[in-house]
Amino acid sequence: MSEVKTGVFENMSMAEYESIPALRWSRLSEYLRSPAHGKAAESRIFESDALDFGQAVHTGILEPGKFEDRFGVIPDDAPQKRSNVDKQWWRDFYAANQGRTFLKPDTFRQVQRCIEAAYAHPRANVWLTSPKSKREVVIVWMDKCGMFCKARLDLVSNVEGMTRIIDVKSTRDASPRAFSRDLHEYHYAGQVAFYKRGIDAVAPFERSASFIAVEKDPAVVVCYDLGPASLEAGEDEVNRALAVFVEAEASQKWPGYPDGILDLPPWALKGE
Repeated sequence: MSEVKTGVFENMSMAEYESIPALRWSRLSEYLRSPAHGKAAESRIFESDALDFGQAVHTGILEPGKFEDRFGVIPDDAPQKRSNVDKQWWRDFYAANQGRTFLKPDTFRQVQRCIEAAYAHPRANVWLTSPKSKREVVIVWMDKCGMFCKARLDLVSNVEGMTRIIDVKSTRDASPRAFSRDLHEYHYAGQVAFYKRGIDAVAPFERSASFIAVEKDPAVVVCYDLGPASLEAGEDEVNRALAVFVEAEASQKWPGYPDGILDLPPWALKGE
């Protein structure tokens, strides 16, 4: 761990980033559930159609030059994998396209609509195209908790008279009410607070946090600035997650949920 190089890095490949032995938010946030979930996140591999869609939209918006290398569309005449001949066709197809994720035609077209919607949105377009915006910025720092941490920021932008950390999120519902729930359920506020903690550790000055929320169907884009109270709540999440992580590492124990007394939710109790 002593060989970890801290600082701000641009143009770092994903493979280089993955190889850095440091703690990231996707793992750390699982400690908000329990140490057992945090430990399991070390080796967990997430795969789903929704994840593929989100990654395709993310790549198309932030790294359009790499999109075709990473994603493709399944041919309309692709067989159904029923016969041995069909299965051999698929084996040959994937062998010829290693490293690429293939989406169904309808899904691929929806990804393209979402990418176009992001660049058609006036405010998102400024953030994405301004020469004062830097994409996929990697931050590596020695945190005050004593652990090396890392983050890969979608955008760091110095437009509209301030410096902001911007994260791109695909979602089923980008409305204020629904995306506010996403902030809580998926720890998005904690994520950007973790990013801010990292960038402040290597280059401290005032920054705000924002999101480009991309709704899947229809392809709708909205830009949100994270309110100060929510950013503060996100910072509390980071502190809690780090405290649980440090304690688990020190004790070498990763328990699950604690035992206790359980009641119905308050709204379901009689008389509420």
